Amino acid sequence: TDGARIATQPLWFLAAYVPLAAAAPWVLRAGHHVVASIVTCLSVLVVLDVSRFALDAPEWIGWPGFAAAWTVPWLLGIWWRLQVERGSFPERRVGLALVLGGAATCVVLVRTAGYSPALIDAIPGARSNTTPPTLYTAAAAVTQVGVLMLAAGLLDRLGARWARWWAWAGEAAVGVYVLHLTALSLCAAALAAGLPTPT
Repeated sequence: TDGARIATQPLWFLAAYVPLAAAAPWVLRAGHHVVASIVTCLSVLVVLDVSRFALDAPEWIGWPGFAAAWTVPWLLGIWWRLQVERGSFPERRVGLALVLGGAATCVVLVRTAGYSPALIDAIPGARSNTTPPTLYTAAAAVTQVGVLMLAAGLLDRLGARWARWWAWAGEAAVGVYVLHLTALSLCAAALAAGLPTPT
């Protein structure tokens, strides 16, 4: 079952994307109150993580954190878009603040609270930050949004200059994604069926 779970993990983003896309009107409203909404999501993650890691609650109790952790970057993205549309948004300054704040939070969580610095699941003996997502996952997402804000001007210029190439890369990316998912799924099926495989 581990092989099948790992092989299908590239589908994880659908579990975050589909509900948040379906809830777009509510998420958009929450984006107008971004500080309160993000503080709520982070508070939920703190409670769930403390319950699991300090109070020995069962692992399944962390799964509501999936929604909380992945709502954070969505809310930041919505808020960012709203600010840009209104004009005079200090994008780079806000991006730098998010990078510094998010990265500092990640460092503190790793150094003092036993979190793994990895955002992948296959770290033997280390606490997973993705199965289910943790407070560290949300802090890393904040950092990544900040990096995108810092790079936004450059990316916009490159996008305008190389629009045809970006469009081609976007179309090719779907095929690459489907191909690697298919290969992983076939390998998982071979393992599940007990077919002879190399070690």
